[in-house]
Amino acid sequence: EVEATVDQVTLPNVVKGQTVSGGPFQLVGRDGLITLSGQGQIKGRALKLDWREPVTQVGGGPCTEGTIWVDTDSPLRQALAGGLSFVDGSMPVNMVYKDCGKGVEILNISGDLTPTRLNLRALGYEKPSGKSGKISMDVTVRQNPSAIEARHVTITAPDVKMREGALDFAKAKDGTVNLVKATLV
Repeated sequence: EVEATVDQVTLPNVVKGQTVSGGPFQLVGRDGLITLSGQGQIKGRALKLDWREPVTQVGGGPCTEGTIWVDTDSPLRQALAGGLSFVDGSMPVNMVYKDCGKGVEILNISGDLTPTRLNLRALGYEKPSGKSGKISMDVTVRQNPSAIEARHVTITAPDVKMREGALDFAKAKDGTVNLVKATLV
């Protein structure tokens, strides 16, 4: 069993292969799980993190799970999600994440669209930055075959209200994530 407060640290490959730095963080190792919680940075962006990861992940065993708050920008979204070609600028998000080692990641995401430019070309809609907006969705990321599905999508912004929508994404060869299908409700 290990318990420690760590500060001014650099932790490589903590979240989706990205380095988390700063602190202070509470680090606990107990019952086959490593827990890291606190505040720092990821790719230069402010981060609040509460993360639990098994020392050894076995399908059906303890899952990697956590809650992350981060004010994302385009480079960070590219690193974490392959980019989102329809989102430009800052977007503060709260994510609840779970991966049980079976090739499926589950995320519940909510975000503040106010500082964000949102361009949904397929829907003929653009929201400029500075206009109030919110987004929430449940996302499933499948590794084999590769698929990203967002369900229960709710968007509230000027001139648009979507409730219980569905969005399907495809990853391009360059790693960019593009919207390929939308079901509006």
